[in-house]
Amino acid sequence: YTGTGSIGDVVWEDADADGTLDGTESGLDGIALTVTWAGLDATAGTADDVALPVTTAGGGRYLVDRLPAGSYTAVITTSTLRTGMVSVSELDPLRDSRTTATLAAGQDRTDVDFGYQLQADLSIDKSHAGRFEAGRNGVYTLVVRNAGPAPALTPRVSDPLPLGLSFVSAEGVGAGCTANGQSVTCDLLTMAVNATTTITLTVAVDRAAAPGVTNSATVTSPTTDPVPTNNTDIDPTEVPLADLSIAKRLEGLLAVNATVTYVLEATNLGPSPSGAPIIVTDDLPVGLTFVDATSAGATCAAVGQVVTCRSATAVAVGQVVRMDIRVRVTAAAGTALINSASVMADPSFGSFTPTDLTATNDAASTPAFVVASTLPATGWARFRQSLEAASWMLAIGGLAIVVGRRRRRGLPTV
Repeated sequence: YTGTGSIGDVVWEDADADGTLDGTESGLDGIALTVTWAGLDATAGTADDVALPVTTAGGGRYLVDRLPAGSYTAVITTSTLRTGMVSVSELDPLRDSRTTATLAAGQDRTDVDFGYQLQADLSIDKSHAGRFEAGRNGVYTLVVRNAGPAPALTPRVSDPLPLGLSFVSAEGVGAGCTANGQSVTCDLLTMAVNATTTITLTVAVDRAAAPGVTNSATVTSPTTDPVPTNNTDIDPTEVPLADLSIAKRLEGLLAVNATVTYVLEATNLGPSPSGAPIIVTDDLPVGLTFVDATSAGATCAAVGQVVTCRSATAVAVGQVVRMDIRVRVTAAAGTALINSASVMADPSFGSFTPTDLTATNDAASTPAFVVASTLPATGWARFRQSLEAASWMLAIGGLAIVVGRRRRRGLPTV
């Protein structure tokens, strides 16, 4: 059977997926397709179907003419397409490289076209091991993958470093990495389907990064990505920093055989919790003997001259742990005594212990107090001394009155 109708149009690379052959887009030659007439019964897949194969040429064009009226199906032989091409525009909404069309007698259908786009599903995974420490370098690992179906043309990885991190180096096989301020860029070679590229990014960690930063990286390519949601990965990074400080003062006066109290106050200035219990050490000088120690938030014990207090738990930001240490003064009068103490996070907790970059406030000392021979009178003792002085004054005053009266009377004063 023959007729006067025709079916045809173009198969092309629709780079912008707008359904129109435009701009720098071009037709695809050498693409095989088959136009099938459903026959007189108008039912596809039956014995009277007539298949008419054709191949695109002259800029992706094809035409099947001398067709009778009826129902037709145009099917692309996808194996003749370039690897990674995906249908993005055709008459049927399924976009499965198969289109149906109805042809009237003598009708020329020039709208049975097929647009394809190269697509590469790039993804990136960004990670780091452990935590970062202020004052040291940290390392990120960036893994770029191409799930296809097309090769990914010259991917680019962009990593804007957050405040507190600065670029040190970045390297990977086939990766050319540079940094401009906080912006790190790595240009990769074209990646084949299922290929993987790993980039090792080293950064310097400043205290401004504490208590943590969120670092992100993005991969892009001139090749269209059908799944853009996996092109960026965010890596929250903990940078614990706990500035521990200690203050120390003496309550009472140093005197031979007196018992006095040293008050120690350890504070976490942050910005992170201490991550572990804190340990305060007070190395008593010779001339002071430990009596006891009390604290609401720590347990204290003495071994020889060394008093050690350990908090029950990690110390929160802004929390103050107070310790009262009582000692007996055994030094001789005239001895100058300086008492010092220090604070640190419990080192047995290892990596859980935050960095403390401010060492200047980790220790404190009292001034050099000189031991007195006796304590000055206070309280009842001072009152008793005042009474005794008043009694003496009254006695002397009474004697003076008696002597004066005797003189006025002319009596001997003996």
